[in-house]
Amino acid sequence: MEVLGLLGFIFALIAHNKVNEVKRELTRMKRDGQLGSGETDPELYDDVDRLRAEVVDIQERLDFTERLLVSHRNEQDSTKLDD
Repeated sequence: MEVLGLLGFIFALIAHNKVNEVKRELTRMKRDGQLGSGETDPELYDDVDRLRAEVVDIQERLDFTERLLVSHRNEQDSTKLDD
């Protein structure tokens, strides 16, 4: 596997882990009776904002990695044409 392909895979795993982290927290809150009470914990808003920022960062990194992959492939294609 190419290094850049590996980086894209790693970023996808990080994003997947963040989603699982949120699911686990929601499951725990439901189990502990913290969901459905009509009250919203201010810390929950902070957590959601933090996770949104992390997802945006991961998306930007993935976009950058995709651009690198395309650039790398284009360079390889042009090198093959020159030969």
